[in-house]
Amino acid sequence: MWSWEAFFEYVRSPYLIGGGLLTIGLSFGSFLLASVVAIIVTTMRMSSNIVLTGLASFYTWLFRGIPLLVQMTIAFVGLPAVGIKLSPVTAALLALSLHLAAYQVEIIRGGLMSVPHGQLEAARALAMSNLQVYRQVIIPQAFRNIVPALGSEINGLIKHTSIASIIAVEELLRRSQVLGYEKFHVLEAFLAAACLYLVMTTGWNLIQSRVEAHMSKGVGTTSGRTPNSKRGALRDVTST
Repeated sequence: MWSWEAFFEYVRSPYLIGGGLLTIGLSFGSFLLASVVAIIVTTMRMSSNIVLTGLASFYTWLFRGIPLLVQMTIAFVGLPAVGIKLSPVTAALLALSLHLAAYQVEIIRGGLMSVPHGQLEAARALAMSNLQVYRQVIIPQAFRNIVPALGSEINGLIKHTSIASIIAVEELLRRSQVLGYEKFHVLEAFLAAACLYLVMTTGWNLIQSRVEAHMSKGVGTTSGRTPNSKRGALRDVTST
C-alpha cells in the first residue's frame, strides 16, 4: 500500500541525497575525463596520418557499438582477470568516460568542421599563424556550436550513471533500492529517486540555458566597426 509518509521521508533522506551527490560527482568527473580523451581522439581523427585516423575511427566504432552496461561490467568484472582490479566507482568512472568520449569526438569534430572555409582563407590572407587561426577563429566559433550538444550529453550522463548500480556503486538508484527493500516501500523509494533526478536534470537545464544565452551575446553584426586587430579585420573580410 502506498505511503505518503515513507515517500516524504525518502525525499528528505540524507542517505538518498548523498547518493544524488555521488551521481553529480560521477557525472561531471566522467564528463571532464571524457572531454580530455575526446580532444585527443578528435585530433587523431582529423590527422593526415592514416594510422592515427584509423585508430580514432576504431575507438569510436568500438565504444559507440557496445552498450554502456556491457562496458561497465567488463571494467569491473573483466579487467581483474588480466590483473587490473578497480573499485566500483573507478570502474564506473572509466566506463562512463570512455563511452561518452566516443560521442564527444563526433560533436567536437562536427563543430570544428562547421567553421566556414572562407574564414580560414581570410585568416591566412591576414598572415595569421596556425595557432592564431585556431585560437581566434576556429575554436571560438566551434565552441559556440558544440556547447548545446555537450550540455545535452551532461543531462543524459546524469541519468546514465544509474547503470553503475549494477556494479554496486552507491549512487542515487542503488541507494533507493536499498531503502525500498529495507522498509518494503519500493515504489515510494523509486519515486523519491525520480524526483531527485528531475531536480538535478532541471537544474542543469537552467545552467545550460544561461550559458548558451551568455555565449549568444557575443554573436552579432560587425558592420560599421573599425577593426583594431587581425581578428577585427578578419570579421570585416568575411562579412563582405
